[in-house]
Amino acid sequence: MIVCVYTIVALLFKNPLPAVPFLVLYMIYSNMGSRNAEGIYGYYGRPFAIMVRFPDMFFDVAPPPFVLVNQICLLSASVGIIFIGIQLWRRRKI
Repeated sequence: MIVCVYTIVALLFKNPLPAVPFLVLYMIYSNMGSRNAEGIYGYYGRPFAIMVRFPDMFFDVAPPPFVLVNQICLLSASVGIIFIGIQLWRRRKI
């Protein structure tokens, strides 16, 4: 997903440098914790997050329930971004 986002931003701006701050913000978003309904701080699933945290559960290898849906959405979004990048590339080459 990081490569897809980097590619589409680089194609849009014709320069890869504007993608760097966006990707740093994307990684921070993916790694941020939040508070649940009870006010307890923790790491919960976020839509389109590229990282999954397992705090205080080093030997618990079962993935959180949100991860499978999130990974499928990430793969779908990556494929869509790749097709958009291909179209942008073709338009610029012609």
